[in-house]
Amino acid sequence: MRFIKVGQVINLEEPNKNSILLQSTVDKVEKDRLYIKLPKDSAIIRSKISDGDELNCRLYTQFGVYLFFSMVLDVQDNYIVVDYNPDEYRLLDRREFIRIDMKIPAMLEYNGKFTRVMTVDVGGGGIKIFSYEDLPTNSHMNMKIIFDKDASSIRVCGKILKNDKLKENEYLFFFDDIDENLRTKIIGKCIEKQASQVREFLDNNESSNK
Repeated sequence: MRFIKVGQVINLEEPNKNSILLQSTVDKVEKDRLYIKLPKDSAIIRSKISDGDELNCRLYTQFGVYLFFSMVLDVQDNYIVVDYNPDEYRLLDRREFIRIDMKIPAMLEYNGKFTRVMTVDVGGGGIKIFSYEDLPTNSHMNMKIIFDKDASSIRVCGKILKNDKLKENEYLFFFDDIDENLRTKIIGKCIEKQASQVREFLDNNESSNK
C-alpha cells in the first residue's frame, strides 16, 4: 500500500461492530507494520486493546478511504504497532466515506438570484448548509465555495433537499453529476481538515499532560 504516509488519519475499529477504539494518525511506516500515535491519557484505550487483538483499520488518504485487517503487535507508551498486508485492502465508496464539520461561507445561485449560506459539514456526496433565507427544496442550484483564502473557488451543481432530521434553517445540497476530479478535490479538503483536527487534539492532549 504505497498510499500509506505519515500523518494520515487512521481509525482502529472492532471487527464486525464498526466501533471506533481509537482515532489517531500514522506516525511511522515500515514494510509490514504501522506505528499509530497513542494519546497520553490513553488508559481507557489501553484497557480495550491488547497484543494479538484483531482489528479493522480505516485509513484516510487523498485517494480515498481504505479498509484493511490488522493484528496488534505491540502496545507501547506512545504507539500502538499493528501489522498489515500491502496486497489486502478494500477501497470504500468515495462519496460516503467521510463527512467533516466545516463552517465556511458559500454562495448559491438560482434563477439569477444569489444567496449567501454557511456550510455545516462537507462530504464527498454533498454539503449540509445553513441559510437564513428559505430555500426552494428539490431545486437544482449552483454553489460557489472557497475552502482556503488563497485558493481558487470551487463551483458545483447540486439539489437542495430538506428532511425531518435537519435543524431549522438547515438544508442538504447533494451534488449532481459531479466531475470525479472535482469530487476528489473536495474529498481532499475534507481529509486535510480531519487530519488537522486529529493532530490538534493529539497536540493539546500532549500539552495538557506535561
